[in-house]
Amino acid sequence: MRLIKLINILRFFLLCAIIYYLLQNTKYGAILAFSLLILSIIIRLIELYILRKGERNHQVHTFLDPIVDKISILALCLFFWINGLFWTWALGAFLLRDLVVNRYRWLSSKYAVVLKKDKFTPLTRISQYALLLILIFQIILAYYDAPFQVFSWLFITELLIAFLTVIIVILSMCYNLYNYLRGLNEKKKLGKNILSEKLIILTNPGARGFMNIYRRRLLKKFSKRRNAPILYLNLHNPDMFKDLALKIKNYKYVIIAGGDGTFESAVSSKWLKGKTLGFFPLGAGNAFYSYFYRGNKFEYLQSLFNFREIQLDVLELSFERKKKETLFFCLGTDAEVLRSSTDRTKTGFWNYFKGGAITAFTVKTSYDLDIFIDKKKSHWDNCINLTLAKIPFYGFGMRSLIGKVDPTDGKVYGLACINNHTPVFNKALRLWSLLLVQLGLGKAPLLPLKGKEFIVKSSKDFPIQAGGEFLGYAKEIKMKVIRKQKVLVI
Repeated sequence: MRLIKLINILRFFLLCAIIYYLLQNTKYGAILAFSLLILSIIIRLIELYILRKGERNHQVHTFLDPIVDKISILALCLFFWINGLFWTWALGAFLLRDLVVNRYRWLSSKYAVVLKKDKFTPLTRISQYALLLILIFQIILAYYDAPFQVFSWLFITELLIAFLTVIIVILSMCYNLYNYLRGLNEKKKLGKNILSEKLIILTNPGARGFMNIYRRRLLKKFSKRRNAPILYLNLHNPDMFKDLALKIKNYKYVIIAGGDGTFESAVSSKWLKGKTLGFFPLGAGNAFYSYFYRGNKFEYLQSLFNFREIQLDVLELSFERKKKETLFFCLGTDAEVLRSSTDRTKTGFWNYFKGGAITAFTVKTSYDLDIFIDKKKSHWDNCINLTLAKIPFYGFGMRSLIGKVDPTDGKVYGLACINNHTPVFNKALRLWSLLLVQLGLGKAPLLPLKGKEFIVKSSKDFPIQAGGEFLGYAKEIKMKVIRKQKVLVI
């Protein structure tokens, strides 16, 4: 949407012009600043109307939209505060509100709690803009030698609006806290409780976490507490589960101790069909641990907790005449990061960080895609990344999808990162979008998606990864739910 891009760029320049004219300390400068602020507010109202129409048509918006409004208000509040015209307690309340609300958004995203839209945000914006208009109007009146009584009434009005704004801000914080706590209480426990499970643990001795003494000790404690024998996978056999097929025949519940790739191999292994699979984290990122253990730290594995058995949709990825069962998939920048993270050391996070740095400085991160969601076509220019998954985590506790993901609804959940501006901003925008996902904010450049079948095409090759494994490059992929798998969660 070019018009939205132009509107946001215009509003940013209007902010700069308002501050410039205020710095002139002249009557006409103050009048121009007041007029430009009114113009900026009118343009924002027009923008909101266009955005609502765009939401109904599922259009991709500019990444400037969610930040220009906040920057405009905070920048002007800071300007007046520096010049002694704004109260510290009011500015502090505004900043505290953003910190508190974002904290609860992050916790809601981590624990899969869906927060309701904050009803107090529009009221907060209206009262903040009213405060700024009164402050500039006061400056204008000072040049006209207005009577003292006028200034008194204006100051009282300004103080009342400031108090009202702070009250709205406090209500906003309380509303988000209430929604978060209510969401936690209303969360339903999935599946059935497994009280006396008979477990067996299949361990990948080549997993990155197996090099770590602490995690090996955790594995032994986990095994001892549950009286579960540990078997080691044969890494010299391409089908590493084949040699253990007879030994696990009488076990229904199988714990896979390894990384995300090991667990995905287990999901698609014919020797484990009909088994209920659990996960023990011996990988670097451990996306499945973040999902199955609900954000708990590794120390939680030492306790004797009950598992719950649930069904989970398994996705089928089709590409380059190949097929692969998976639970999470990425196309674009994130796949390139994985390709560049080939080193296998104890410090897995450092390997991914190094891969990200290589991608940031050497790899193309812009892809033009045609995407079909349930046969409905869209075209995206300058797509940075596309995630399709049933597991809403990347690993290291970082979410990859926004909102609630139903594990058994037969649908593929997705999240695209699309830049409607120059590709120069792509890598910085990918980092910004990761922060938005952790806060559960589905705003531009992010576009949440959902459908029964996804087909993605491009005239040029794009990188792909599934389950933490880089698969190569493709010009077309297809993704759909193929079956259900029983898994163990808490």
